[in-house]
Amino acid sequence: MAAGTDLAGTAEQAPPKQRSPEQLPPEDAFWQVYSPNYELPIASLISVFVHVLLVAGAVAIFLLAYHRGNEKSSVPITLVEGGFDDAGEGSPGSGGVSDPLARGDLAPSREDYAALPLPVDLPTIRDEVAKQIALEDPAASIRLSDEKAAELALLDKAIRDKLLGAGERRGSGSGRGSGDGGKAGTGPGGYGADSTRARGLRWVIRFRTSSGQDYLAQLRSLGAILVIPTPPDFKTRMYIFRDLNNPVPGTVMTPEDWDALANQIRFCDFKQESGRQISEALGLPFTAPYFWAFFPKGLENELARMETAYQNRRAEDIEETVFQAVQRAGGFELVVARQTLKR
Repeated sequence: MAAGTDLAGTAEQAPPKQRSPEQLPPEDAFWQVYSPNYELPIASLISVFVHVLLVAGAVAIFLLAYHRGNEKSSVPITLVEGGFDDAGEGSPGSGGVSDPLARGDLAPSREDYAALPLPVDLPTIRDEVAKQIALEDPAASIRLSDEKAAELALLDKAIRDKLLGAGERRGSGSGRGSGDGGKAGTGPGGYGADSTRARGLRWVIRFRTSSGQDYLAQLRSLGAILVIPTPPDFKTRMYIFRDLNNPVPGTVMTPEDWDALANQIRFCDFKQESGRQISEALGLPFTAPYFWAFFPKGLENELARMETAYQNRRAEDIEETVFQAVQRAGGFELVVARQTLKR
């Protein structure tokens, strides 16, 4: 029993002794106890700042997307070349290419124009062609550039009239209709925006070349037929090269050849260096001041599709389309380089 009594006695503990105020620790402020180095206010400020940035970024992205979705202006083109834009990147749309284009040759220089054996000045030939087109098709709306006027001025008038369809009644479709002599034939049919004639006056083609053989390789890859003027006047008598894999000089153009080529898209290069390169590559005993290339109908149809897809515009709204030859696996192809719309 004595042991039990001892246990009971030890269970009763003495009350704790009260400390004097001098013995108690100082009363710290809340932020001193939990954030002695200002972690809490600094973290709060950073959190608020980050959330503000996130909200501002989301608003900016929304406004940018809304602005682009309602943008109606035409696609900017970055190709430049002295007065015309013929080198740089194509449009990212379905009519151009997404990868950078090879830099194309520049447009003819003043020296190139000065060296041409033009019978009249460019304003005069422009006026003559404009009047001729108006007679053939009063509804036509075509602006002739200096380059296109020079191309036509280089030709004998009889050949130029064939390419322009002078004196022929305008057909309602792709046929030329009947000529003055009553002979039917196939031709571009008027100067509507979708006609071969209008495209031939509206389209420009540029090539990037390193030599005459390289130039021939690009033209051959596109299925071109070459026409080279011969001495002495380089206007009335011309050679035709149908097979650029085996370009044998000496085949002279006939009126029937011109009739057939009048319904094909054409390209003329009258830069002095180009004439020299091509003449040497063809083994000619003279240097032609210019040459023509005519392309197959299938290529024309593909270029027409690319032209309207480039800026999603109708052919009637387009004043000029410049195509650039670029290298692709297995050959060369043409892509849209730039486009000028009618005002």
